[in-house]
Amino acid sequence: MQYFPAFLNIRQRPCLVVGGGEIAARKIDLLRRAERPRLQRTGAGVPSWRIYPGAATINHINRKFLDTDVQNVALVIAATNSETVNRAVSQAAHQANIPVNVVDQPELCSLSS
Repeated sequence: MQYFPAFLNIRQRPCLVVGGGEIAARKIDLLRRAERPRLQRTGAGVPSWRIYPGAATINHINRKFLDTDVQNVALVIAATNSETVNRAVSQAAHQANIPVNVVDQPELCSLSS
């Protein structure tokens, strides 16, 4: 068995997604859903819900990846169409002992998703 099955608690913990395309957007959506927002029923017998999401914030940084971008994050996902960038992201995360998933490049991953 190459991978040990595990779940990461990322609730209210910073995560980094490197990439700006459709695949990166899907990974961001998965991270947002992992926050498990609290739901509160509103009204007397009225079927409506108020959503209180976790403290997740998405910051978009429009620049090239820097090795220091992985500092102080719980999880790194590389979702670019550049093997060079994906490899740099993987290497930086591995050096910082941070779980990393590189889309479609399992040899660069320490985590599969």
